[in-house]
Amino acid sequence: MAAARPLEGIRVLDLTVALAGPCGSLLLGGLGAEVIRGESPGGGDIARNNPLYVGEEGTFI
Repeated sequence: MAAARPLEGIRVLDLTVALAGPCGSLLLGGLGAEVIRGESPGGGDIARNNPLYVGEEGTFI
């Protein structure tokens, strides 16, 4: 039997940038919430411009 997901049925709108906000949204999603991510057009999340990279993709959350 699957573990209970306490936030099942909750919808979260994530408009955060950098590390702490998206990390919190990741945790909420892991607890069962539906996370809808919004980013600024053309730029995306500013953490993608930070090193470390694998090819052209940032390795941060």
